[in-house]
Amino acid sequence: MFEKKLSVDDLLNEKNQAASLTYLREVLKIEDIKNQLLVKKRMADKEIERLTIELADLEKKYLLETDQAKIKELAGKKKEIRSEIEEYDSIKSMKYNPIIKDMLKDIDHYREEAQKEKSKFESTLLAEINQHKEELAAFTKEMKAKIESLEKLKHKHTFNHATTKDTNMRMDKGEW
Repeated sequence: MFEKKLSVDDLLNEKNQAASLTYLREVLKIEDIKNQLLVKKRMADKEIERLTIELADLEKKYLLETDQAKIKELAGKKKEIRSEIEEYDSIKSMKYNPIIKDMLKDIDHYREEAQKEKSKFESTLLAEINQHKEELAAFTKEMKAKIESLEKLKHKHTFNHATTKDTNMRMDKGEW
C-alpha cells in the first residue's frame, strides 16, 4: 500500500516528532541533574569557606580556654567541623562529567530514533525545496519567453513602420 506523503508542516507536529520530543525530555532531565550537581558543588565551596572560618574561630577559643570540660567540648566541635569540611571537599572534588557522559550514552537509543525522524523531515523538506526550484525554473523560462515575444512586438507597431519610412525619406539626399 502507498504511504501518504506528508507535508513539511505535518512532519513538524507533535505526533511526527514523538521520538524527538522523548529524546528532548531525556536530555533535559540529564541537564537538570547536571545543573543540580553544579549547584551542589558551588554550595560545597561556600560551606567549606564558612566552616573554615568557623574552625579558625574555634581554634582560637580552644587555645585560649583553660577549663578542661570546655576544651573537650571545643575539640569535639572541631572534629565535627573537620569531618563536615571533608564531606564537602569530597563533593567539591568529585568529577561529575563522567557520570553525565554515561547518562548521555544511556539515552543514545532515543537519539537514534529522533535522528530517523529528523532524516525523514529533512528528506521531505529537500524534496519540497527541489520541487519549488523546478517550478521556479519552469516559470522563469516561460516568463523569459513571453518577455522576448513581447519585446519583438514593440517593433511591429504601425507607428514604427511609418517613422522608419518617414526618416529614410527625410535623410535621402539623392536627386530624383
